[in-house]
Amino acid sequence: MEQMIYLYIFAIAILITIFISMLKHPQNNIFAEKLYLRIVLFSMMMLVIDIAHEYLSGIEGLWNAVLIRVLSVLIYAFPTVIAVIWFIYSYFLIHREKPKNSLYFHLYLIPMIINIILSLGSLIWPFYFDIAQNNIYQRGQIYFLSIVLQYFYMLAPIFMVLKNRSRLRSDKLYPLVFFTVPPMIGGLIQAFNYGLLLIWPMLAFSIFVGYIFIQSKLISIDYLTGVMNKGAFENHIDNIVYLDKQEKILSVTLMDLDGLKVINDNYGHLEGDKVLKAFAELLVKSFKRNDYIARIGGDEFVVIKYIRTTSEIENCLLELKNNINSLNSSGVFPASISYSSGYDVYDINEHLSIKDLIARVDKIMYETKSLKKNTR
Repeated sequence: MEQMIYLYIFAIAILITIFISMLKHPQNNIFAEKLYLRIVLFSMMMLVIDIAHEYLSGIEGLWNAVLIRVLSVLIYAFPTVIAVIWFIYSYFLIHREKPKNSLYFHLYLIPMIINIILSLGSLIWPFYFDIAQNNIYQRGQIYFLSIVLQYFYMLAPIFMVLKNRSRLRSDKLYPLVFFTVPPMIGGLIQAFNYGLLLIWPMLAFSIFVGYIFIQSKLISIDYLTGVMNKGAFENHIDNIVYLDKQEKILSVTLMDLDGLKVINDNYGHLEGDKVLKAFAELLVKSFKRNDYIARIGGDEFVVIKYIRTTSEIENCLLELKNNINSLNSSGVFPASISYSSGYDVYDINEHLSIKDLIARVDKIMYETKSLKKNTR
C-alpha cells in the first residue's frame, strides 16, 4: 500500500505539472486543448479517489460507509467518461471538427450510459461492487462487464485513428494509437491481481507522453485546416537539413487557391473556410503523410518534400488535381475549387538559401497564376 501511495503521488505531481504548463501556455484556447485539460483534471481526480477508496476500505463508521460507496460509484462510472472525451479529442485532431450530432455518435454513447447506470445501481444491488460489513469493499457479480465496457472505449479510438491514418503525420499517429495502451495493460494486471492499483498511474503516463508528442505541438498547427501554421513553417525552414542520408533532394511546392475572395464575397467566409479546410485535406491525401505541409497565408500553402526525381512532385500534383476534380464533381461547394502552383528543387551548387528557393518558387507560382488569368 505504501509503495502504491508513492506511485500515485508521483502520478499526481506529473499531472499537476502538465495542468500548470497548459494554463501558462494556452494554445489559442482551442477545442482540443479544452478536452485535454479535462482529461488531465479528471485523471487527477480519479487518482485521489482511487487511493482514498483503498485507504477507507475496512474502516468502520457511518460517514466512511457513505463515502466509500460514493467513491466506488465514481471509480466505475468515470473511466468510460474519460475514454469518451479522449475519443472526441482524437476525432477532432483527425477531422478538425467536433463529432457530428448523429445517430452513430448517440449509439456510441450507449455503453457509457449503461456503465453509469450500473455503477449507480450497484449502491442497491452488487452489480459492480458490494460494501460488506465493516465497510469492506468487494467486487460485484458482474464486475468484468465494467472492464468490457471500459476496453470498448479504449479500443474504439485506436481503430478510428488507424482507419484515418492517412490524415495524420506519424508524430501524431503513433502517440494517438499509444495513448490507451498503457492503461489497458494496467487494467488487465489490476483485474487479475486484486489490490494492485495500476490503471490510473498508467493513464497519467499516457497523458504525459501525449502532452509531449501531441498537445504541446498543437501551437504549431493551423486551427482551421489542421496543417502546420506559418510560424511553425518559418521555424522549420530555419532548422532544415538540405540533404538526408538517402541523398534525396529537397523540393518546395507552393499552391495558391484561385478565386477564394470571390467565394467569400458571394457565399460568405464560412463557405470560404470550408473550401480552405477541404483543400488542406486533399493536400494531405495527395502528398505523403510525412511531407511537411503548411498554410503560410490566407489561401496559400507550401509543401516541403524530399524526392529522388521531380516526377514524384508531378505525380502528387496530378493526384491532387484528380482529387479536386472529384470534389468539384460531387457538388459539395457552390463554386468549383481551383489552384495555381509552382515547384522547384534545391541545388546545393547554386548556393541558395531555402528562403531564396521559396522566393523563386513563389515567382513561378504567380507566373502560372497570371498566365491562367490571361488565357481566360
